[in-house]
Amino acid sequence: MDFNQPAQTDMIFQQDERGFASFIPGENIFVYAQVFNNEALSQVKTSNIESGSSLFASISTDRSAEIGSFRHLENLDERVSGWDPDQLYTGAVTTSKTVTAMQNSDLTWKAGENIADESGYCGHVAKLHTAFGSNFLNQNAETISIAYRVTDQTNADRTNPTAQAYITEAGSYLPLSLPYPLDYQGNTYRIDGLQVGKTAGSSITAVDGTGGLFGTVTQDMSVKNLLICQPVVRTKASAGALIGAVTPGTDSRGTTNLATVKIKNVQIEYPQVQAEQTGASAGALVGTFEGVTLTVQDALAENHFRDKLGSSTEKAADLKQEEESKYRIRALKGTAGSLIGTAKGEISLTDSAAALYVEGMYAGGLVGTVEKASTAAAASGPTVQIQSCYVGGHTANKKFDTSQKPGNGANANAAFENLTGRYNVAAYTGGFAGGLAAQLPADSQIANTYVSASVYSPTAEEKSDETEDGSGTAADETENPAMKAPAFVAFYDYASRTDGRLPSETSGTGTNKKSVYPGCYVCSKVNEKYVLAYAEELSELFGAEGTGADSENTYPYDPELKKAEIPIYPMPTIQKVAEKLAAQNASKGFSWFLNNHVGDWDKEENEEALHTGNRLYIDYVSPSPLEENQRIHLIFSITGELSGKTMWYVLQVNTGDLQENTLRMGSKFCFVDTEEKAASCVKNEANGSWTRFADKNRVNRFEIGITEEKKLKLRFYLDDLSREGGNFCSLGTGEGYQPGGYINGENVTVKLSEDGYPPTENTRLSYKFNSCFADVIEPNDDGTDTYTVKVANGRHLQNLNFCGKDYGGLKITRVIQTDNILWQEDDSIISQTEAYCKEVEAAYGNMTIYSPGNSNYVGGSFWPINNPDIISYNAEVDEKEKAKLGECYTIAGLKITPVARDGAALFQKTDHLTISNLNLKDPDISCQEQNTAGLVAQAGTSADSYLTIKNIHIYGEKSRISGTMATGAVVGSANNGSLTLEHVVVDAPTLQISGGKTGGLIGEAKVSDLVMNHVYVSGKNARIQGTDDSGGLVGFAESSGQMKLENSFFSGYVDTTETAGGLYGYLKNNQNGGTAGKEFSIENSYVGGRNRPYGYTESGAEVLSDRKNVSGGRCAGGLVGRMYGPISVIRSFSAADVCGKTYNAIAGGLFGKYDSAKLVLSNCYTTGSVKAAGTSMFLGHYIGLLNDIWWWWPDATFFRSRKNAGICQS
Repeated sequence: MDFNQPAQTDMIFQQDERGFASFIPGENIFVYAQVFNNEALSQVKTSNIESGSSLFASISTDRSAEIGSFRHLENLDERVSGWDPDQLYTGAVTTSKTVTAMQNSDLTWKAGENIADESGYCGHVAKLHTAFGSNFLNQNAETISIAYRVTDQTNADRTNPTAQAYITEAGSYLPLSLPYPLDYQGNTYRIDGLQVGKTAGSSITAVDGTGGLFGTVTQDMSVKNLLICQPVVRTKASAGALIGAVTPGTDSRGTTNLATVKIKNVQIEYPQVQAEQTGASAGALVGTFEGVTLTVQDALAENHFRDKLGSSTEKAADLKQEEESKYRIRALKGTAGSLIGTAKGEISLTDSAAALYVEGMYAGGLVGTVEKASTAAAASGPTVQIQSCYVGGHTANKKFDTSQKPGNGANANAAFENLTGRYNVAAYTGGFAGGLAAQLPADSQIANTYVSASVYSPTAEEKSDETEDGSGTAADETENPAMKAPAFVAFYDYASRTDGRLPSETSGTGTNKKSVYPGCYVCSKVNEKYVLAYAEELSELFGAEGTGADSENTYPYDPELKKAEIPIYPMPTIQKVAEKLAAQNASKGFSWFLNNHVGDWDKEENEEALHTGNRLYIDYVSPSPLEENQRIHLIFSITGELSGKTMWYVLQVNTGDLQENTLRMGSKFCFVDTEEKAASCVKNEANGSWTRFADKNRVNRFEIGITEEKKLKLRFYLDDLSREGGNFCSLGTGEGYQPGGYINGENVTVKLSEDGYPPTENTRLSYKFNSCFADVIEPNDDGTDTYTVKVANGRHLQNLNFCGKDYGGLKITRVIQTDNILWQEDDSIISQTEAYCKEVEAAYGNMTIYSPGNSNYVGGSFWPINNPDIISYNAEVDEKEKAKLGECYTIAGLKITPVARDGAALFQKTDHLTISNLNLKDPDISCQEQNTAGLVAQAGTSADSYLTIKNIHIYGEKSRISGTMATGAVVGSANNGSLTLEHVVVDAPTLQISGGKTGGLIGEAKVSDLVMNHVYVSGKNARIQGTDDSGGLVGFAESSGQMKLENSFFSGYVDTTETAGGLYGYLKNNQNGGTAGKEFSIENSYVGGRNRPYGYTESGAEVLSDRKNVSGGRCAGGLVGRMYGPISVIRSFSAADVCGKTYNAIAGGLFGKYDSAKLVLSNCYTTGSVKAAGTSMFLGHYIGLLNDIWWWWPDATFFRSRKNAGICQS
């Protein structure tokens, strides 16, 4: 079905090739092809039957449809597809029923600047049309359109529409207009590049009608969990990125309806929304609403144009600042609001925010205008409820730019139009604007809400009695009160023109009654005037010392807003306000944008003071330039949350001759254990035991100097694994963990006092963080004293070892990886933190890792994790980020050198561990006289031990794992318990694994159970080379329980002086009795052949000639080198060339040597050659030597040998 062509071309699903209505739109269809020759009609070839929904990704009879493309999305509209959900519904149809649409992937209409990019719908369709080769089809991605029919609703046969056919304007999506209620579930997926507007050269012009993802909505609707990014909506009628207009209408049964609309967790990024006709409204969520109720919760509409957003959630890549001016909500001759343009009915907005440019005749930062519905005029309860919302602002060059005014919509001021940092919420000439809303009903209830966007309102300018210099701060009722109304709500009930300024009042009755605004404030600029106003109950947040208003997540948009008379910057977040009023429990779990300010800001000197990356440190720059020969005292306090320990660093800085940018050698520090001692050291330096900053020793954690502006700069290292004595638990001692000392991994609060007195509870510079890992931690909720930690860089990963029992750290049981980790530099992997080795070597000239006891690993080697408390390591990417980052996070360039003791791998030893959802790229691991692997060197010391490895990918052209004992890409040796591998892939093209017992996955497994499913090892030059039993998957394995291999393969080279197998080198079944195949089996697995000699010699490996895929000095088998005990092999094969390397070597196409009375081979075969050096007679197409009997005597038959050997084959 191609709905990109005019409907009269009969290309929609419901019509057959003659234009007749032969199908039911939306029904599931079955498609197959038949090919035959007219001269041999009996020789008909039929393809496989493919089935699916005709209109959607899938459809159910309960009126639910899955949406996986724009074709599916547009097919929801009856005008496009003719779909009537009642036709497929299995129940009785009496009233219009709700349809559930579930988006199951990201959708892109136009893929950014490259419109022809096939990842976008328009580019994809244009490419298909081009491939079809017909000039009839539109092949220009810029002008792809949607074909639709306007159906005669009175026509009884709705499957055979007779009305006129149309197509949308060039390049325009058709906004959905649905005759049934809809529940749209975005499932956190995105819709990118949506365009409702006509492509006209390099611009987009307005189209008729309403516009948005949904055009005109007349039925009940709910939309949740959706992100719409960079929509362009330009219409003559009302416009919204999500919904153009909600209006009264009739459903598919002819019933008149006033709609109820619910919007939850919907985010709009970088919108361009414009409505052009007189009275047409615009909003990011809804242009205009007339219905029963409109409920908005957890919604965000924003543009941000800086490198960093003060949030814990990574956002879309920032656009260039010069592009900022075009992203806005605009109504040329009507009303504009960031979220909602105009509304008539009951409105509820909670936990939502906006930071956009908004322009219109009437403009509101959150909502344009709202009025009561005529039918609800006498109803009780408020018409508008706004709770825990805010309006953020935009600046340019750290300033609100108030140099230009907007003019009017029809003849706008071009200088204003293209200005970044301009008035954020602006009304055209003759109109009015409000930072929160332009106009609301008198009974509106607003709480815990603030505005920090700049506002231009012509009506306020007319009323204003401005101060002479134009910079007065309206901090109380006597200073410019006319500005306080447009800063928040311009008017209640337009007829009475009652303003909505803060602080609020309760005087008056009826329509003149003022609303009360508990927990609300404005910190803004209105018509060139700075305005600060707040509800009385927030007064402590705007002037009292020590109230914590200055959060690490709050920033001043404009430095002028931070006035001298306001000692604490007046911008508490929504969460701060809620905590202050106890209106909402802080544990509620606000969305990230309510714990932060969204918009842009002025970065202060110490804004990014805390660095929690590969080295944990705090940077400090003095607020003022130093004076010559000045003495300064700074005091750090460090408090461990778990240890309860607090210590103080007292710093004495002597400035010296600043002309040379030097500090005197007498600058020094001391470390004390009481607050009294800290104060005493400042008063009399004889009371302290001092160390000079110039000294290089284990207790010196400071770097100190002077900036070009003659300010003091200081860096304090709290956890730096590449500084001797630099571990966190070594603070103050330099000797590692001490009983009663700090605990590695505990949460820490560090405070810095600049006045020479010890820090207090109200000290301004205060930082809370985790000493070793990514985030502040909390105990697990299982009643134990165990913890889950997050790792996001090399330091975090390495600290998993230094929090083990040998170092006195906290007990970690679960680890979550939250970012790609670069141990060595890799440009192909994106990470928030630089490669560990690169950063450390650049800083110190070498790469050494020091333990808390000051032992060290050199040469860039990672110190393997030996922490038996850890039972889970999970690197799965958050669902919201998978589309961008993939399924799993990566550890890249992990290097472990031969200095590693007691085994080399990411995890050195474990008894109980699950590793899941991890990519390991280019591991380079080597070890002498110990077990070696990529993930676990040694597992299992008791019968209840277990090791589970699932969803693992090891790859990269530099992958090398080398040992002298048990060696494997995943596991070196497992000596007890169970071992499970599921969905494990090793596909390095030049993979090199060498050792004693050596396997592509596992070196040695002596376990009760070994289960492997969907495991693969492959590579063009992948080589498994051992000095003992070696296999493509497992070198040596034995068990008295079960050993199963399913759905797996190996493709590469195996080479050993002992026993070699394509899957297993030596496999041993220690069951006493038992049934063949019941516990030991190989099923749906194979060994792929390599049809050329092995010639990859960069690793120093010997060239293998004559296509020796599997070669062993003692035994060699295509599947198993040597097998002891019963086994069943089902639907498996080997295409490998097998070679015995010595004159009496044993070689077989499937098994080299087999020792058992029972063997089941079912649907198995071998295609590779079987050879041996010299004159060896122990060669067989299937088995080289069976129960010490040569299987393939020249004068014997296969059947006789099989009977004598007790083989069962089918």
